[in-house]
Amino acid sequence: MDPPEHTEFRGIVEPYFRPERMEAFEPQCRKIAANLVQSLLERDKVEFISEFAQEFAVRVQCTFLGWPADMYEPLRLWALKNQQATLAEDRAATIKRFWIRLRILKSRFWRGSLLTKNPGMSPNLNAG
Repeated sequence: MDPPEHTEFRGIVEPYFRPERMEAFEPQCRKIAANLVQSLLERDKVEFISEFAQEFAVRVQCTFLGWPADMYEPLRLWALKNQQATLAEDRAATIKRFWIRLRILKSRFWRGSLLTKNPGMSPNLNAG
């Protein structure tokens, strides 16, 4: 995604990733990673990307946003479709995937789930 769409996107997400927020969130990320590694230790073979990396990314994002575990799969599917659109250089589909995610974020935020599940860490859509 290029400007001006990317500029708008960065303006929305940048406040969420201030250093103090990331420092406070690091222990949760480490716990998610440790739990995933533990669940994979009993296997003889692991497909790292799909069974760890993608799962880690989805769980961290849902935890950060205060989303419940039932959002793991919809978010994972969104990410895969977005990746497919990006690799196909389908700019219209990539932008569409961004707006779908933004609508999900806004709907979750306004229903209060971000504020109630992750106080102090919740994104502020009006932050500057």
